[in-house]
Amino acid sequence: MRNLPPDGPEIDVPYLAVSSKPRLVTLTILPDGEDEFKVGALAHKTRKYVIKVKLGGLTGAVAPLIGQEPPEFHVWVTRGTVPTVIRVDGPLYEGGPVWSSELASAVW
Repeated sequence: MRNLPPDGPEIDVPYLAVSSKPRLVTLTILPDGEDEFKVGALAHKTRKYVIKVKLGGLTGAVAPLIGQEPPEFHVWVTRGTVPTVIRVDGPLYEGGPVWSSELASAVW
């Protein structure tokens, strides 16, 4: 995601999800605007992305009907010469709650 154009189209990426039953899924990465955070007194801009997990086949058709669709991930990446992932909101494990992981010094 660090090398994606800021206003580019959505991108589909195949991904092997390692879980109790490893499966091939598609990650759809969509740009979702910009945000701002501070480190000390300095303000920085980030690009926000939404990552949707698409299950294939019969599982992908049934999961939304029974409330088992995987949650979205939200990722913030700093702008600049060295893009850095600054925050991620998403589950850490299959079926787990959505957690927020961010740098300790960033203030939103």
